[in-house]
Amino acid sequence: MKAYYYIFLFLLSGCSTAYIPSPKNIPLFEKKGEVQAELGISTNSIYATGGYAFSDKYALISNASMSFSNFSKIYDFGPDLPYVEFDILPMPSGFFAHRSIEAGVGHFNRKPSSTWKHEMFTGIGYGAADEGDDWKNRYLQGFVQRNTGKRSKHFEIAWSFRLAGSYFDYKYPFSDYSSGIGQDVIFHKNFGAVHAEHVTLIGFGGKQMKGFVRGGFNIAYPFLSNNDEYKTIWLSRGGYWNFTMFHLSVGLNYRFK
Repeated sequence: MKAYYYIFLFLLSGCSTAYIPSPKNIPLFEKKGEVQAELGISTNSIYATGGYAFSDKYALISNASMSFSNFSKIYDFGPDLPYVEFDILPMPSGFFAHRSIEAGVGHFNRKPSSTWKHEMFTGIGYGAADEGDDWKNRYLQGFVQRNTGKRSKHFEIAWSFRLAGSYFDYKYPFSDYSSGIGQDVIFHKNFGAVHAEHVTLIGFGGKQMKGFVRGGFNIAYPFLSNNDEYKTIWLSRGGYWNFTMFHLSVGLNYRFK
């Protein structure tokens, strides 16, 4: 039974990942002047989102997230787990840290004959991931995000789909004593990646404050020049260039107007 628990946590969070997707802000705006903010916790991070409708059609959104190991000894799988019982887990010493921030602008509307709302945002983001001295990763991202949902006084349901492209700046130590390369040499690679990300949101509560539950799925593909480079990124001592595929989150959302 314990093995299934570890596998479940692995599927939710992944190993020390170079990319953790954001929970996605789905504000479902209705009118000018609306402001919404949310604080929450996911299977790998704490996060904050915010949005502002500055006209009857256009709005701003933002996201920020920080993995637990930035400020605690809790690893991104949850409480420290015995890594020896499931050896693909990295040692839970709290040295992996991921953080990201993003902002976007877009359009919102609702068809006159429907209660369903539609939003389209485009934006940019910046992220960083480190695992001590093993590897360091920085990335810039551009995205297009489509939101569709229904909002009532006590209930909300929505879906978000995002297409994104990222540019990664990845550094890691490499040792190859047969060729005279020592462990202190830092290799540096730049490459791009594309992402497809989906989030489903359900919320319950009052008109202004609701509790939200999100479930997300992410796939990503890196563009590496050849098979050897692909193996180096994924299998080097510097860790795996992998990504978080699944994530769950709960948050408290408040509308100020």
